Amino acid sequence: MKKWKYEQQNGFGSQQEFEPQVEGKPWKVTLKCSTFEEADAKRKLLLKQWKKSKTKGAEVKVKQSKSTGLYTVRIRTAAPPPKPEVKTKVEVAKKKPTRRQQRDEKRGAKRQAKKEAARKELKRNESSPA
Repeated sequence: MKKWKYEQQNGFGSQQEFEPQVEGKPWKVTLKCSTFEEADAKRKLLLKQWKKSKTKGAEVKVKQSKSTGLYTVRIRTAAPPPKPEVKTKVEVAKKKPTRRQQRDEKRGAKRQAKKEAARKELKRNESSPA
């Protein structure tokens, strides 16, 4: 998977590189610390462990809570591969015909029977000697 690096202009005029986050599983809080140094040490430890065990796709971040001022270490595992969508054929229930439709069907059947009778009559008349 390609990881693109973008440059973002922050409010102080310096350039900062970052990688965009990928949609995936929700983040889980593993540790709450009062200082950034403690949280960063835990983050680095997790990264080393994942590198040794060759864990791919795991992410870790340190985030500061605005309300409490605590730093949290958050992790998430790789996003599962997307499941292919299976398109199922939806059967539409047939509606009961309205009275008008029923009447038209009867009339059509009667007309069809009359036409068939007329054809048979013509065949008999043509085949019989006159």
